[in-house]
Amino acid sequence: MTISMRLRRRRLMLVLAGGTAWLSGVAAACVPAASGGGGEPAPAPSRGPVALQFMVQGAQPPNEWDSLVGPYKERAPQVTVNVDIAGGGDDFTTKGLSLAAAGTPPHVSWASTRFAFPFAPAGVVADLQQYVRRAKLDVRDIPRPVYEEPLYKGLLYQLTSDVGYAMVAYNVSTTTAAGRPDLWWLWERRQWTWDRFVAEAQALQQAAGGPAAGAYGVVVSTWDGEFFTIVRSNGGDVLDKERRRLTLDQPAALEALESWAALVQRLRVAPPLGTADQTFASGKVPMEFFAQARIGRYRASAAQIGYRWDVLAPPARTTPVPTMFSNGYQLWRSTQEADAWALIAFALTPESLLSRGKVTGRVPSRLSLLEAFAKTLDIPTQDPKSFVRLYPDLAKLGQGLPYTANFTTWREIVEKEVLQPILSGQRSVREAVQHATPLVNAELAKNEV
Repeated sequence: MTISMRLRRRRLMLVLAGGTAWLSGVAAACVPAASGGGGEPAPAPSRGPVALQFMVQGAQPPNEWDSLVGPYKERAPQVTVNVDIAGGGDDFTTKGLSLAAAGTPPHVSWASTRFAFPFAPAGVVADLQQYVRRAKLDVRDIPRPVYEEPLYKGLLYQLTSDVGYAMVAYNVSTTTAAGRPDLWWLWERRQWTWDRFVAEAQALQQAAGGPAAGAYGVVVSTWDGEFFTIVRSNGGDVLDKERRRLTLDQPAALEALESWAALVQRLRVAPPLGTADQTFASGKVPMEFFAQARIGRYRASAAQIGYRWDVLAPPARTTPVPTMFSNGYQLWRSTQEADAWALIAFALTPESLLSRGKVTGRVPSRLSLLEAFAKTLDIPTQDPKSFVRLYPDLAKLGQGLPYTANFTTWREIVEKEVLQPILSGQRSVREAVQHATPLVNAELAKNEV
């Protein structure tokens, strides 16, 4: 871990450990009486001029939020929304907690579920379930796993606006040329198992001349969408349900990691980790775990090189458990909650989600909007053709990451002490897991129960 990362993590943990009680007290004192309880109507937004501070994660394009702020100004001309583009990742989290500690929190924020999580134990964000019920906001078309992922001890700290899942991209041109069945056909017939995935990787590699000719069947990486998906799709998990203990030492997790490492070390159907020119986008490797955010990159390379491609679910021993990545809006505790909620409710309307999806490529959390969203990206008229068909299936099966306040720290221990050593052959899976477990558990013990 770099020095700058250590400093950011230390800063974040100090705010959480030393300031949670004080922050909660400040927040509670600011909450209007109408924001509590379960059955009363939602407080009415202000009629006079209002200025809302809207903090967003990361270095977004300058016009990304115009699709929300502009139309909302037309709807509520008395409201001025000031967009604050905060740092990415932990810097975003630290800034939000620091602003709350100073008594000047944002009114609304948007971020990855992971980086918004620390706001919940700190007590600085409102329970959005209360507002959803009072406003009778119809969220039935948001899949339950997506809606409920940002729950912390019964508090819904985020309304999820967009979601993505770990998938597998495959080169249709390569599979066709090798005389192999279309992989989507295997998925539809419940034949897309881990063993079949390995067999197809071997067959595609052999058809292209094998490693001696620089040909491989699949790309591996230590990306969360691949690592968590493979472990969970084998019946294991990375942490226990309380998120207090690493569980990679359990049989199902060990088996999954050994099968995964074998792709590089024993079977040699995947190139060594980090091989620059052996990528799916180069057209050289026919399969890769990927996220929806890579669609643009793949389309550009496919058009340039001349190949067709598609997507399907991750392979599994029994049932795939694709990793789910979500982003959404947080409502901060303040005297302007009613006005801030009105902005969030507007952001979750179909018009807003589709408008922003067209600008950013982010898939709306509402499944009913999937086909309309796909048309804005010319899916399925362009590759990947199965994207729209696959998403509802993955929405039923997906699971988010095990978020904690110090996710970055313990996840980096897993990266350096488990994933990289087993893929490079420096340690066996059991040795790596045994070595990393006490280190990760010591870090997890720092979290609030």
